[in-house]
Amino acid sequence: MGGEMSGAARCAIMQPTFFPWAGYFNLISRADAFVFLDNVQLEKQSWQTRNRVLANGRELYIVAPIENRSLLQTIAETRLHDPHRHFAKLAKQLTQAYSRHPHGPEMLERVLPVLLDQPETLGEFNIHLIQRISGWLGLAPIFQLASGLAAPGSRSERLVAICQALRCRHYLSPSGSLEYLMADRFPELSDITLEFQHYHPAPYRQFGTRGPFVSHLCIVDVVANLGWEQAAVYVKQDST
Repeated sequence: MGGEMSGAARCAIMQPTFFPWAGYFNLISRADAFVFLDNVQLEKQSWQTRNRVLANGRELYIVAPIENRSLLQTIAETRLHDPHRHFAKLAKQLTQAYSRHPHGPEMLERVLPVLLDQPETLGEFNIHLIQRISGWLGLAPIFQLASGLAAPGSRSERLVAICQALRCRHYLSPSGSLEYLMADRFPELSDITLEFQHYHPAPYRQFGTRGPFVSHLCIVDVVANLGWEQAAVYVKQDST
């Protein structure tokens, strides 16, 4: 993890979330350097610890088993609770939800073994899974950990410090962060160019349901329905 960056590089910075959706990987696809913001405070009821799949046509939350040792613990410090038992349950949930899908078996063949790797912390698991899925989708930015960089400050100041540490001249942000970046006056903090991601996931046929398309599910739903090759195309689309 890590490497040399040019001054023209584009940087994206995100918390390592649990089984992210396609838009997360779209951001990765557009970045030269992708930084996992692993040293922020844990939020239990957030995408850090859970996400959604579609099981028998209905939305189902899949959840990371975490230990609550402190109200101030970071993602990197949050330990997993009995991961062997909980991830065995998760493997069963994913198998029941997707084994009959057009590309379910090939998705499960790659994803399920990751659940057996037995990481100790939530940060380790989320980051490891994101990197593995990125590789299977053909995405290869330089990955970095925010906890390993000298980047002081809070909110936008820290984002600027991370970009400067990596010599990135362009910061790519999800459009949902526009309000707080403007409130922090991000463009006035440095000469780093601020860009926004505008990713609009296209509907695809979701096996086993006749209802309307359910958007923003975790990436395994995309892969189980489209396959790895087409999922790679899907996450890169509409990225203007």
